[in-house]
Amino acid sequence: RELYQSRTDAKRLIDAATENKEKQIQLAVDRTALIASKFGVESKEYERVLDQELKLSEQWVRKEAEIMKLRTSMDIARATHEINMEQLNLDQQYALRQINTQQKLAVEVDFENRLYANKLKELQEEQALLQAGTKARIEVDKQIEALEMAHQERLTGIANAAERDRMQYAVAMQQAVENGFSSLLSDLVSRTKSWKDAFLDAAKQISQRCRDR
Repeated sequence: RELYQSRTDAKRLIDAATENKEKQIQLAVDRTALIASKFGVESKEYERVLDQELKLSEQWVRKEAEIMKLRTSMDIARATHEINMEQLNLDQQYALRQINTQQKLAVEVDFENRLYANKLKELQEEQALLQAGTKARIEVDKQIEALEMAHQERLTGIANAAERDRMQYAVAMQQAVENGFSSLLSDLVSRTKSWKDAFLDAAKQISQRCRDR
């Protein structure tokens, strides 16, 4: 009866310590040790309480993992919101011609890398909680692969846009130079302007085209 009371008290104390990991696990360990001393480690009673102790430890691992996952999701949501706000500010700067296309695209590469890192971190933490080979783990593995592919596609898209802009700028500059020298020659031939004024106007035309980029 004394042993029964001790086991009952131990269970009651363990159940009451649901908010204290160290205390609850220590109580379970003490209970397992008590049963081992009374019945031996080969007994069914010992196997039963040992199994309960292990399951309790596993529950705490899952509980802490879920808490960590929730915190990570909150951190990622906050970081993503910050990036979205920065993107709005970047678009405004671009619309006001405070930055050019190349500068805008360079910042967007940074945005994409940060968003990718946030999403990858969330998936990897979820992956760490799952046993290899399980259906859930395989699904997360596929999500990570898909995320990587989408990330590389977006980076390639930005790189292609930057290359197109450089080519368009090179063509526009070539046209600006040709038009500037054409006007220069025309003014000199027609003698409507002095050499100095004609040259300055041609340079101003080319310089204006650079600023309009």
